[in-house]
Amino acid sequence: MRRFTLNKEGKNLEPNLNQIKRFKNFSRIYSDYELLAKKRTRPLYKDPKLYLLFVIIGILILLLFFE
Repeated sequence: MRRFTLNKEGKNLEPNLNQIKRFKNFSRIYSDYELLAKKRTRPLYKDPKLYLLFVIIGILILLLFFE
């Protein structure tokens, strides 16, 4: 569990100008969020290379099992 500490020393917690400029581009931040949050993986039946890999592994397992 995280432990949080209170700011008892009265430090200035406001962001500096570089941090403000970095987060002013809201469209880029939103597009980065979409890339991280949404999974854009293709399903198994639409990815021929992965499907072929599973078929070959399945055939090898069957050959080893029936020997």
